[in-house]
Amino acid sequence: MPSLETAEARPSSFPASRSLGSALGDAERLGRLEAEAFDAGLREIEQRERENLMGKTVLASDQFDGFGPEEGPVATTTEMLRLRREIDRLADFHRTLLHSRSWRLLQALKRPLGRAW
Repeated sequence: MPSLETAEARPSSFPASRSLGSALGDAERLGRLEAEAFDAGLREIEQRERENLMGKTVLASDQFDGFGPEEGPVATTTEMLRLRREIDRLADFHRTLLHSRSWRLLQALKRPLGRAW
């Protein structure tokens, strides 16, 4: 059995008055502070990247030589009507497909196998 003198001579990692609970509380606070510092560093890096990206976007838009919203080619009325008819035709086809028996049967068979099929 070690003597009392040798136990007192060795430095302990925790003072005798500190309990394990207070040491854990201190460790938790230290960990929280480190995490907050790391998070603040990441936020600062992200902010700088965002500012650089916004700056590049603004510079690129100033140098853009293409059509602006007012200068672009204007669709004629006949072109607009043709596009509207095409959209209506595709919407009708989609509606017909979704309500068809074969589509519903296929979906019912596919359901047990999952989305990967």
